[in-house]
Amino acid sequence: MVVYLLRVKAELENVTAFRAPSGMEWCMDLQQSDGDEVREKVVIDPSETVEMKGGRGTANLTLSFGSKKEASVSIVDVKDSKVASRPYNEEDQGGYVTFAAFECRNCVPIKWHQLRELVCESTEGKSFDGVDLSEDDWCDYDDENDLSVSISNLESTFEVHKGK
Repeated sequence: MVVYLLRVKAELENVTAFRAPSGMEWCMDLQQSDGDEVREKVVIDPSETVEMKGGRGTANLTLSFGSKKEASVSIVDVKDSKVASRPYNEEDQGGYVTFAAFECRNCVPIKWHQLRELVCESTEGKSFDGVDLSEDDWCDYDDENDLSVSISNLESTFEVHKGK
């Protein structure tokens, strides 16, 4: 089992932080660990658990590639404070932070697709829950504080967690 960190970075304008809402479903492309087969836009739902073959426990998702070898993905919490999942804050601009972590067997996550809207807060405290970064950019207006807000140049990557 390998833990992969979904790491994101973006440019923020008048936004203090953005994050995934609690219980968010994650959508990603998964590649077979020992092959070239790719499953696109696979959805991992944290509220679903399924039994893995052979009594190896449970996962949030199981699937089989052409080799018929079962693959699984589970959403996990990483205890290492340096890479634990957290919101992306204005102080983080220019660097990556961990948005989520996934324990994978027989598959490798290769691309994240935003499926549900994210949430953010303006520098003056107004909350926005309809943040759609599927096209990499989002902008709105904090009318209470006469302030334009935006998140742009979203980038994401998966990294292997080398922790304990």
